[in-house]
Amino acid sequence: MTELVSLVNTAEAVSAAVQNGADAVCAALALPGRPGLSREEFYGASVFCRVRGVKLYAEVDITASDSVFDSVLSAARAAWLNGAAAIRASDPALILALRRTVPDAPIQAGALMSVHLSDAEKIAAAMGAKRTVLAPQLSRDMISSIIKSASTELELPVHGWLSPSCPGLFLLPALCSSGSERRGGNYRESLFHYKSGIKGSLPLVMPDLCLLSMIGEISGMGLAAVSVDGRERRPEYTAALTGLYRRALSGVKVDAVEELTALEAVVPTAGYTSGFFTGKGPADCLLCSAKTAEDGSQTISELRKTYMRREFQRVPVSFTAELSLGKPIRLTACDDMGNEAVREGGKCDLAFHRELTAASLQTELYKTGGTPFLTQSVKAKLQKNVYAEPKDISDLVFSALAELMEKREALPERKAGEAAPLPDPGEPSSLPPVLTVSVLRAAQLTKRLLELAPPVVYVPIAEIQSAQDSVLPFIKAEGITVVASLPPFFPDDEKPRLTQMLLSARQLGIEDAQCENLGHALFLKNMGFRLRGGVGLGILSSGDTDILRRLDFKSCLLSPELSSAEVSALKKHLPCELFVYGRLPVAHSLFPLSSGLSSEGYSGIPDRDGMVMPSVRSAAGRETLYSSKKIFLARKSREYMNSGLWGVRLSFTTENPEEVSLVAERYLGEGKYEPASYTRGLF
Repeated sequence: MTELVSLVNTAEAVSAAVQNGADAVCAALALPGRPGLSREEFYGASVFCRVRGVKLYAEVDITASDSVFDSVLSAARAAWLNGAAAIRASDPALILALRRTVPDAPIQAGALMSVHLSDAEKIAAAMGAKRTVLAPQLSRDMISSIIKSASTELELPVHGWLSPSCPGLFLLPALCSSGSERRGGNYRESLFHYKSGIKGSLPLVMPDLCLLSMIGEISGMGLAAVSVDGRERRPEYTAALTGLYRRALSGVKVDAVEELTALEAVVPTAGYTSGFFTGKGPADCLLCSAKTAEDGSQTISELRKTYMRREFQRVPVSFTAELSLGKPIRLTACDDMGNEAVREGGKCDLAFHRELTAASLQTELYKTGGTPFLTQSVKAKLQKNVYAEPKDISDLVFSALAELMEKREALPERKAGEAAPLPDPGEPSSLPPVLTVSVLRAAQLTKRLLELAPPVVYVPIAEIQSAQDSVLPFIKAEGITVVASLPPFFPDDEKPRLTQMLLSARQLGIEDAQCENLGHALFLKNMGFRLRGGVGLGILSSGDTDILRRLDFKSCLLSPELSSAEVSALKKHLPCELFVYGRLPVAHSLFPLSSGLSSEGYSGIPDRDGMVMPSVRSAAGRETLYSSKKIFLARKSREYMNSGLWGVRLSFTTENPEEVSLVAERYLGEGKYEPASYTRGLF
């Protein structure tokens, strides 16, 4: 049967999930800047789960910067020693450190790895992952494609809060100081501040993902597990959600509308959608009317009882009882793990009018209420005309079960070492960083930009295909390397089209390609392209740069979440670029987000200050949302010039050709251009 995993971030929610039928619980650990289970709480939860035969996974699914890397690694290491069944992480540097520190721990590749094509799953397997969590924005066809070639277990999110952007590609919360997706911040409430239109619609508030009505089909697809997400919500919600999917996976017929309406009594939502699985997107919604607080209070009270006052009896135990006249009762209890407890006590007397029958003995041995055990079978060697007090039998039962519980609580012996230090990258370059340029449209490749000759120019692969005449002069120019930029998301069925576009680019003389996902890197490497890393990789730590060096990347763009001090302190194991000008891509969505507002010919949505965040929609219907203000660090050049960087990036999105030339001249010290409004971002 497909494993049901419940995602939680409080100790009480662990109990709520277990007592409502979860096969496994994935608990977020408390990390710098992120709530979760403390070490003491995780140990208690591991004992609670282990006794009841439920797996407990430790989740550290964040990208750790150098300042917190050691503490995150320490938390994961402690969780393994305290009984975690596996460790879930997405940061390649953290995964590599875990493999060295706790080599026996099964590693699961988390959601932030954004696995949306088969090549990404192969990368996860190469890093040593035993299980891979798929991106929630996948259709049934995309999932089937990955399953066909998968070499790890696969887990699919089937219910939970849905981000307006692909996993790992949502920078907006970080720039607005409301939490960072990659650093584990809770930014959901902040999305309600973004409103558009006369009626004040909420373009960034998505309906919850819900695949309840498709769970039968999903469980037959060959997935190892499905997960439901109750994090950031009250434990009663976790109880209701886990119980609902437990019944559905067990073959119990459920009325989706009725059940989801009841669930909204616990936590009202913006509705539910199964659109990605069906290929229609969040517009395909099953909306539920929320109940009032009075209606919900009784539901919450009843749900709380399910995990506070009862045991979801799930551990089978077998009893063997021997009763002979004049001898103590002998009782042997054995659980599903082979643990055994033997008890002797009481006394068997000669029966007069109250003979102990096999049926009455069996009745006593089935009384295991208040424990996590459920009697599965009873064998009895019962002499005739014998009687024993029910209390004596009951005392032996609970004494034997207490010993079984103690044995199940015992932690298996585990070993852990220390993380090996990163290799020394050597002395950073003393040369000033070169100026690199990325454009959104081929029309931004101006004659003046060609004269300024930036050493590297990044151009979207679609623009190279459609506007070769504009790109060719840069390809042929001496000293300029043109890099083909890939979209941040493309599934397996789009690889043939991209392959043809890349082959055409190769014929033009392009040998480098920039990717936003490690799965894309494998795709490009197999085609013989030199690799360059984009902002989507979220490079935040020295370990990340070392990983990219190992994967033969030629350069990488550092995450704009890094401060000036962090950029300087970062050990750069390969040439690194810093984003110093332009609008940041704050969200990559698979469906339209914009509301029809305009900014320089682009649609967009307003930010919290009323300024428009322009958006660009691709031919595939996907949309990239950009920051309302441009990063402008020309006045802070001294801070990044001596940071050991190989390059600084100018990113052009909404700029017209004249602006492109003016900006490039300013950063080369040949002009005084400044945008009307700008920000330093997090630098």
